[in-house]
Amino acid sequence: MYAISQMEPMIPTLRGDLEDLALDVFKASAKIAGRVHPLTAARLVRLLRNVNSYHSNLIEGIRTTLLEIETGLAELSEDDRTRRLQQLHKQNVVAQAVVEKERDRTGQGITSVGFLCRLHSLLFEGVPQEFLIQVNLQGTRKSVTIPGRLRDQNVLVGAHVSPDWSDLPDLLERFREAYALEAVKGAAGLVHAAASHHRLLWIHPFLEGNGRVARLFSDMYLRCCGLEGYGLWTLSRGLARAEGEYKSWLSVADAKRRNDYDGRGNLSEEGLRRFCLFFLHMALDQARFMDELLNLDATASNIGLYCSLRIDGRMPGKNLLPRESAKILNHVFVHGKIGKGEVHELINCSDRKARNIVKLLLNEGLLETENQKSPLTIGLPAHAVQYYFPELCDPGAFQV
Repeated sequence: MYAISQMEPMIPTLRGDLEDLALDVFKASAKIAGRVHPLTAARLVRLLRNVNSYHSNLIEGIRTTLLEIETGLAELSEDDRTRRLQQLHKQNVVAQAVVEKERDRTGQGITSVGFLCRLHSLLFEGVPQEFLIQVNLQGTRKSVTIPGRLRDQNVLVGAHVSPDWSDLPDLLERFREAYALEAVKGAAGLVHAAASHHRLLWIHPFLEGNGRVARLFSDMYLRCCGLEGYGLWTLSRGLARAEGEYKSWLSVADAKRRNDYDGRGNLSEEGLRRFCLFFLHMALDQARFMDELLNLDATASNIGLYCSLRIDGRMPGKNLLPRESAKILNHVFVHGKIGKGEVHELINCSDRKARNIVKLLLNEGLLETENQKSPLTIGLPAHAVQYYFPELCDPGAFQV
């Protein structure tokens, strides 16, 4: 019981600022859900898994590119360094897809130690060992994390002394109980999501990989607490863009209770409240950012710009595109799909010419189709993303 008391309080008092901010996040996220056709939304979710992995790993000091992540999902590079990073990202992307698919079945149990260990295992099973090594501050001891297994030794994370490893079962049971989804409703769910993100990092259940686990856990929590539209924006993008603030507010929430007016637990309630405010501000900022980015007029203009550069031969290393490309791509983005036999009517040309254009766009990844008889849907290859969705990632993500 002593160990559990060291983690209190679990939730800050729900004042108006937290509740109002959480409600704003709900509204902004729900607005995005109606922005695009469901088929286009599904493709965007796939893209954002790559974007999420890029930003989550960027916070850990690991930089790669969206193109390397995208190509690594199909075939790993022959270059040793690139291949190792691709393995890490591929595991991250696959882990996101798996837990999203299992959402309905696992939603009520995502705060359990079993689910947290599963997240760790999904993220790190089979990745190069360099990403599993934890080194003590003196550099005298290296320990290798076993995917899915709780730590069995004590660690120091920056200035934060993590709880004794022997206390993990009690702390994680308290975590499960305090943040169980069945116990929260409405705006309170987002405050629980924010608080649980910090407390999971405070517990530090694994030797290595806790940051990635916490961000994937928070993704799942936001999906399961009724936040409509989540998946069409990514929290990790906001946390990566404000990395210094993110780590600073985590540290603030680590602080001990300051005085008699700072809650009743061992840790500072005000520190936790401030972290929750930061977390929700980041969520709101990212939801609003994607809402503006997915505005159909803006997207049509961006797709048109990309196609014009390709049409005029002003994109080095890329083939010319036919002038009809923008009309086809915009139609598919807005309407979700188009039958292969309907393209010639859309662009008013012969069926043969339409087939040739479609073949080119499919080869470029700008259109996708499941099989010969299936309709055409939008493709979002990494090389086009920086034009379609400016500022989705920093310029370094698009380097070749």
